Amino acid sequence: MSRHIDAPCGIAILGKWGASLCERQVQWVREVADATQPFLTGGVSDNFLGEEGEDQVKAAYGSDYQCLVVLKGKYNPTHFFWLNQNIQPTV
Repeated sequence: MSRHIDAPCGIAILGKWGASLCERQVQWVREVADATQPFLTGGVSDNFLGEEGEDQVKAAYGSDYQCLVVLKGKYNPTHFFWLNQNIQPTV
């Protein structure tokens, strides 16, 4: 499993957003992200995903992804439940 659920901690870098703070906050977030880079595992957590796309969802679920695709096809073939870190059903 490559979901990094055994990692001792997680990090989310959040910057306050507003027209007057935009450039300063973007720069701050980039600096913090750069400073934490040496400590990262390279994993992706589904808890922190927004709409980064299917590749990131696959990375978050790792080897469990294909099993989840099969389950989604079996139990949600019409794609009724879709407001999540979305997995497309095979059906």
